[in-house]
Amino acid sequence: MAEKGRKKAGPLFTVSIYPLIALVGYLIFFTASLLVYGTATGIADESYTYFFLGLVILLLYCLFYTVSQRVWRARFYEKRFTIDGRKRHGEIDYGQVKRVTARKVFFGLVSTVEVTLKNEPGRYRILGNPRNEELDSDLGGWLAERTMAD
Repeated sequence: MAEKGRKKAGPLFTVSIYPLIALVGYLIFFTASLLVYGTATGIADESYTYFFLGLVILLLYCLFYTVSQRVWRARFYEKRFTIDGRKRHGEIDYGQVKRVTARKVFFGLVSTVEVTLKNEPGRYRILGNPRNEELDSDLGGWLAERTMAD
């Protein structure tokens, strides 16, 4: 039980792709519904059908890109961070981090933070670069400073 007046140590940054998956899934359902409604009622002309079909294909690509990421959820604490994802679940100390790179992907629309570990060949791409107002920093900058200090 926590003492009175003492805050529970929660994560400083939390990143999850689940809300993005839900949003893209909803957009796919809505767009497909418009496509089916337009073609079933006969109000859709050829350009309408091609536009919404192209939009559904683009949204399916976005969904596939999001689901194919190695990191599905990451929580960053003061001394370590945890990763939940495809083929990797567990805690990682900041001393194991080799390199941190913040960049934009998907035509410059999505901010990501890429983390390379010393003992693993691949990199972990974390979709999103959230900002913590208390620390006055974003995840990429804070993580780069944190790993250089260790």
